Amino acid sequence: MSRRSHYLLKCPVQKYHWGSLDAESILRRIAFKAHEAVLEDEPAAELWMGAHPTAPSIVQPENESLASLIATEPDYFLGHGGHLSFLFKILHADRPLSIQAHPDRTLAKQLHARDAKNYPDPNHKPELAMCIQDMRALVGFRNENEIRVELERHAALLEICGHIEDGVRGWYAGLMRTDGEKVARAAERVRSAVSREPEEICFLDLCGIYGDRDPGIFAPFFLNYMELAHGEAIFLGPNEPHSYLGGEILECMAASDNVVRAGLTTKYCDVDTLVSMLHYRTGPHQIVKPVQEANGLRYPVPVNDFALHKINQPIHRRGPAIVLALKGTMEINGEIFPSGSAVFIPHGQPSTLAPASGSEIYSCSTPEDFNPPD
Repeated sequence: MSRRSHYLLKCPVQKYHWGSLDAESILRRIAFKAHEAVLEDEPAAELWMGAHPTAPSIVQPENESLASLIATEPDYFLGHGGHLSFLFKILHADRPLSIQAHPDRTLAKQLHARDAKNYPDPNHKPELAMCIQDMRALVGFRNENEIRVELERHAALLEICGHIEDGVRGWYAGLMRTDGEKVARAAERVRSAVSREPEEICFLDLCGIYGDRDPGIFAPFFLNYMELAHGEAIFLGPNEPHSYLGGEILECMAASDNVVRAGLTTKYCDVDTLVSMLHYRTGPHQIVKPVQEANGLRYPVPVNDFALHKINQPIHRRGPAIVLALKGTMEINGEIFPSGSAVFIPHGQPSTLAPASGSEIYSCSTPEDFNPPD
């Protein structure tokens, strides 16, 4: 394939059970317009934009995978040898995702060597999640005193978590290792005593979806409940417990599909790994505030695997980057792309990007200071 300044992508849709059946879903409409039609009875969960081997994007019109294209001349496409450092996604959750965390690089290598089926990458997976619409999540451990108050109020919950002096690590490990029968008995007692606080409403919702035997239903008593507005984001570093509860989300992450799960799922769970890997830091989880730049907004993150920008003005930039027209049209080197388009820009040939008035254009890119891992 010849060198070009930009490459139109057709991106795959992951149809996980928690995805949306809503015909007006942003993800579903974008997929139908520019990527992959999804049947009415199929849940649209994630649109993957990138070169990850699980579901690589396809370069148009040649119908060649982006991963294969990059492999032909990595220095031109990436500016370095190796692989594309990031994965860009649109996600729509109609029901909560699993209680999960992502390993750091050291643990990722160990898990991959031990169990490549369930841990397919020897890479970490820090991620930035930006709210498109109605995003709700459980993220990081609440203040220890808040958790203690919940346990003292709900004696049935404390009974399965351990002793009040055990602390967050002990309480959470005790909870997640409790068998289903004990969880169900505790859930029945806790349900009879809840009020209408957001965390307690969340607990009741999880009971209704996942039943009474999954210890993950008690996660709202331990993790920070968050509701985000459009454009607000959260960063999830290694070993950070979380669950997306619902909404439409734009995600940037390191190129990895490593997930350690321990509740609210029918997929493989690895409770011992999860409870041993978590950092157990407590307190409110911070919202990432975008920083104003000359041509738009940048979302600051403490890693160099990826960078997310919202492009508001014409900009001349170098890749590797994937640019998404989430809403409205964009122009790249004089070519107009409609809403929903995803375009790959290589490192070797900078491009001029220009959003149409009223458009929402986002770029996920590899920062200049990225160093490929060993």
